Amino acid sequence: MDEFDLGPDVPIEGTTGEAPRFIFCFDFGTTFTGVAWALVNGTSPPRLRDINVVSAWASDYIQDKVPSLYTYSPEYGQRWGWDIENNMYVIRQPKLELPEPKTLDALKKLKCAVKYDRILHEAIENGTRLPIHVTKGPYDVTRDYLFEVAKAAHDSVEKNLPPGQLKDFPIDIVVTHPAEWDERARSMTFKAVHAAFKYGFRDSKLGTSRLTTEPEACAQYTLEAAQSEGIMDIRQGECFVVVDAGGGTVDLVSYYVQSLSPFQPKKVTRPSGGKCGATCIDRYFLFEYLPAKLGAEYDALAPGVLEARDQDQSGGQVVLSTGLQSILKEFQLIKHEFEGRKARGQAGDIKVLNLPHGFGNRNDAARGIRDGQLLISSADLEIMFRQSVPEILRLIEGQLLAVENKHMQAKAIFLSGGFSGSKYLRDCVENFARSRDVGFYWPEKESWSAVARGGVVMGLSSNGEYRQAPVCHQSPCHIGVVLAEPFANFSHEPEQRYLDTHDGKARAKNNIKWLVLKGDLIENELCVKQRIVRKLPKRMNPASRLTVVFDTWDYIGEHANEPPTYLHETPGRTIERIGVGKREAKKWDFQLPQPKPNQWKAAGSSGWYHLDMDLEITVTKDRASIQLTPTQRAEYGEPEEPLLNESHVFNPRAAEDGFM
Repeated sequence: MDEFDLGPDVPIEGTTGEAPRFIFCFDFGTTFTGVAWALVNGTSPPRLRDINVVSAWASDYIQDKVPSLYTYSPEYGQRWGWDIENNMYVIRQPKLELPEPKTLDALKKLKCAVKYDRILHEAIENGTRLPIHVTKGPYDVTRDYLFEVAKAAHDSVEKNLPPGQLKDFPIDIVVTHPAEWDERARSMTFKAVHAAFKYGFRDSKLGTSRLTTEPEACAQYTLEAAQSEGIMDIRQGECFVVVDAGGGTVDLVSYYVQSLSPFQPKKVTRPSGGKCGATCIDRYFLFEYLPAKLGAEYDALAPGVLEARDQDQSGGQVVLSTGLQSILKEFQLIKHEFEGRKARGQAGDIKVLNLPHGFGNRNDAARGIRDGQLLISSADLEIMFRQSVPEILRLIEGQLLAVENKHMQAKAIFLSGGFSGSKYLRDCVENFARSRDVGFYWPEKESWSAVARGGVVMGLSSNGEYRQAPVCHQSPCHIGVVLAEPFANFSHEPEQRYLDTHDGKARAKNNIKWLVLKGDLIENELCVKQRIVRKLPKRMNPASRLTVVFDTWDYIGEHANEPPTYLHETPGRTIERIGVGKREAKKWDFQLPQPKPNQWKAAGSSGWYHLDMDLEITVTKDRASIQLTPTQRAEYGEPEEPLLNESHVFNPRAAEDGFM
């Protein structure tokens, strides 16, 4: 059973007179994931002691967080978290691949995808079992992992409550994310958490959903706890920086104290952050230090790993061999205990790491190998920590300068998060703070779970806006436009193929290009754009039509991540979907503008007019607005009047049978 720490008995402003409800915060981390929750009874203000952390992840593992690890092991089945063993291939850090990749990284990932496609093709031809991990993208792994997190969290919490409470009271969700997280990453994280909630809390009712940054959530709990424990020597009118040092990312934000009683901090800088967490040290150890030490033995220990590293250096999802998994597990203890060199110029202590059986048997003092053991010096560890710590200090410096640009001065730095457990990091940050004449605080108690606890605080109703995370929604349906895309065998049906009479290219008719997927994140509104082309003969008919498809079905199997792209259902074709839903094709007529001379495309004895239009779909929680605008009118000084301006209201009860 979970052991809930009562903590300081300090009331949190706000909630009274409301109906009972739960608040759950899901803090999906690069290396560890946490879930915190509270039951708000509506009769009295909640206290910090009312915030609980899920810790009973397995019968023999009681911790505030669970490792963000997943494996699709053919021998042992799908395993996750604490259930991962050293003899399994493990997927690590899928979170870091959720953001949109940069162009070079995208090309490298495409190269890997081509390689994986060859692996799949060979496996099919040889009749061998497919290596499942090569068929799973970062979102798939994240979702599958969070399914298990949600189920374990539900079962753990349910054991500590009177029967039926998780069914009787609505559950609000708060989702946290790194400060520098793009729209795609926020949407994928939000979507994966909600899919996991449906899986793990099947009989529960979803209430309000909120989204907030990790440093802001960390700050809210850290500040509440620091105030209650009397360790924060901050006065009204002063500023401070909160640093959430996690496994994958380090996130920061600065606050100004508006009032001490009640305590009301106000955010004064934009949250900042970077991929400079503890995993930077792990990556250097695994992919730089170990190869240099082991030489040719490394290729035998981890075949193909260095090739994968060279192809994708974005620091994202990693599949570790069983040997590397065993070594990394032992290295974590050495990393956590490292405090730095005893004195400048001294090598310091030597740490001993046991290599897997059969490796490192040949003694080599120059490489630090002795009797199957790797000897790691303090100087070596200091080099590893340089992959992370200097960037963290640079980010802190950036926040201090941002505060100064507001004509204020930061008086303190609060360090929190899992990586703050490193004494070496704490000493570096404290020395940096001292050099800037800034105070340093490390609230040791509950620092690891501060983000999840703070997310719950930000889910509570409050008189002060600083505590409340913004409400977010999910798109209630898939939204697509019917377009004739270039025909591709892998994504279109043979009967969709036709030849364009103007340019002779093979295209797909009755084809849907999906622009919004069901479950996509809507913060204030979601806006997507699509260029549309119409080819017309010289004697053109200005009448035209736009078809937009709204689909509320939940698909599984091959269409789990995106619905089928064909407009009409074909007899005999199997479509896997669950629940009830509806596909509706809305058709809107409009008049094409008179084409300009430069839009004529000559080809042989004939030609056509090439008209470009911009489709913009804006989605809110209850409707989609559709606007179609010509793209070339402004070149001639003409106003860009919309060709079409329509709206579609979502029906929350759109659960009728039918596939239109």
